[in-house]
Amino acid sequence: EAYRDIIETDSELTPLGEPTRIQINNRIIGATLAAVGNSEGIRIGTLIVLRDITVEALGDRLKDQFVTAISHELRTPMNALKMSSEVLIGADADAPPNRRMLEMIGRNVDVLDRMIVELLDISEMTAGTFQIRQNEVDIEALAWNVISGMMPEIKKARLDVSVMARNLGNLRVVGDEQRLRWALGHLLQNSIRYTESGNIIIGLSRNNDDQITIQVIDTGVGISEKDLPHIFERFYRGEPRTKSGRLLDPRGLGQGLFVARTVAEAHNGQLNVLSNVGKGSVFTMVLPVEPTLQAA
Repeated sequence: EAYRDIIETDSELTPLGEPTRIQINNRIIGATLAAVGNSEGIRIGTLIVLRDITVEALGDRLKDQFVTAISHELRTPMNALKMSSEVLIGADADAPPNRRMLEMIGRNVDVLDRMIVELLDISEMTAGTFQIRQNEVDIEALAWNVISGMMPEIKKARLDVSVMARNLGNLRVVGDEQRLRWALGHLLQNSIRYTESGNIIIGLSRNNDDQITIQVIDTGVGISEKDLPHIFERFYRGEPRTKSGRLLDPRGLGQGLFVARTVAEAHNGQLNVLSNVGKGSVFTMVLPVEPTLQAA
């Protein structure tokens, strides 16, 4: 209505105002309005051009979120390293080494190293050059290994994590143990961060002669319909909320589910999710026992 009084045009198509972004369900649409004129410069109609710009809009959002997230992730280990080094430098030259400070330096160097390795892995994943090893992997042992490594986070969150396995002794696949450990680790960490109370179950089973299913089942806040289509995208961070409406914003780069799905697909498997807001989520990874391995 604001442009209804415009009856003359400078050309056959004259833009009216600035392009507008409109969100429709899970898509972002760019809308451009233009006046259509005849050869005499008289307006004879209006043209509305609609374009799906979901990928572009999300790309801008992800870049901004990544810069913020990586800054937060780096700050914690860097502060610990700085403090420890200052303590060591300030100590007497003849004093014995401060073992506590040295251990703190070692832990935080490991954090930085893991972050760098995963970012390099993500770079390979998006470039299509990601390769995985082909070794026999005991999935039950891998699950307990992941739980053990995250026990400090589990205890801090006051959660119960258990493993329910069927067909014990037959839960083996040919694949890359380190990458599968990372994938399951990201799924478990995701559940820990978004579960305020209750329990988390890792379910392991062999469906038939050639597939193994790994499920991570939690009683967390769940995933909204708005976030659900995007959670496996690189660096996507949704807006999960508790039942009381409080926004949860745990640390992280938002790459965990992207890594987990890419690792599953690199093993010719798949990773899917079912979720109910306020009730919890079930992540299901299906892996062939002996896949024909390929680049992601």
